[in-house]
Amino acid sequence: MTAHLIRRVTILGTGLIGGSFALALRKNLTDIHIHGWDRAPVVQEAFGRRMIDQFSSGSLQAALADADLVYIALPIGVTLGLLPEIASHAPATALITDACSTKLRITEEAAQHFPVASPKTTSGAIFLGGHPMAGKELSGLAAADAELFREHSYALIAEGDAIASPTASEPRIAAFVKILERIGAQPLWIGAQRHDYAVGLASHLPQLAAVALAAFLYDRLDENGLPITLAGPGLRDTLRLAGSPYSTWRDIVLTNKELLSVSLDLFARRLDDLRERLASRDLETDFDSANELYKLLKGI
Repeated sequence: MTAHLIRRVTILGTGLIGGSFALALRKNLTDIHIHGWDRAPVVQEAFGRRMIDQFSSGSLQAALADADLVYIALPIGVTLGLLPEIASHAPATALITDACSTKLRITEEAAQHFPVASPKTTSGAIFLGGHPMAGKELSGLAAADAELFREHSYALIAEGDAIASPTASEPRIAAFVKILERIGAQPLWIGAQRHDYAVGLASHLPQLAAVALAAFLYDRLDENGLPITLAGPGLRDTLRLAGSPYSTWRDIVLTNKELLSVSLDLFARRLDDLRERLASRDLETDFDSANELYKLLKGI
C-alpha cells in the first residue's frame, strides 16, 4: 500500500507541529492537497507562505469534507472537545490521527466515537493515536520546520498496552505509515498507557525539572544579574526546555498528573540522596550512570 491512498489532507492546527507536517508533505509528497484549519490569522499566514493549498477557520464540516487524512495538531483539551464533531463530519473513508503528547485520554475518548480499526474495517472513519517525538522549545507557525520529524521516533498507538498492532495492515493506516517514513520519521507502535509512562519520565519530568531550576535561579537574580551573568553555555543547554510556554504544557500535565506526581516524588528523593552524599565519593556512581545515559542519548 502506498501513500497515494491519501491524496487530500486536512490539518487541524497549523502551529509548530501542524505547520511542520504541512511543510514536510510539501517537500516530500508534492502531489498531496493540504487544507489547513486554524484561527484566521494563523491559517492565513500559512496559506500566504504556501504551506497549504486551501484554508478555513470556521466550520469544521467544510474543512473535513474531502479529507482522506485528518491530522489533529491541537492542544489536548481542544482535541478532546472536538473529537465528537470530527467523528460526525469526517468522510467515511478517512483516517483521523492526532499528534498530542499524552495518549490514554485521547484514545479513550476516540473509542467512543470511532469504530475499532482492523484490516476488515469496511466503513466509517477510523482513528489512530499518534505522537511525533520531535519538537522545539519554541511554539507557533514561525517555528515550523520541514525536517522536524526526520530521524525521530513517531509513536503510533496500539490497542491495549502491547508494543505491536494488528491494525498496522489496515490500508489507510498503512498509507499513513508510508507517509511518515517518507518525511523521515521512524514509526514505533506502543500501547497508550506504556506511552504515557515513557514520555512522562523521558519528556514531561525533564520539562518540569527545567522549569523548577529556571524559576529557582530567576528568584535569586540580584541587581547585577548574578548568578546568570556568570553562567556558561552549560546552563543554557540545561535550561533549553525552560523556554517552552505554559500554554503548550498545561494539558499535558493535567492528563498525566498521576504519573508526574509519583515521578516528582521519586526525583525529589534522589536529590535528597545526592545532598546527603555531597562529601562522599559515592557520588561517582551517580556520575557514571549519568555518563552512560548521556552516551545512550547521543546514539539515538
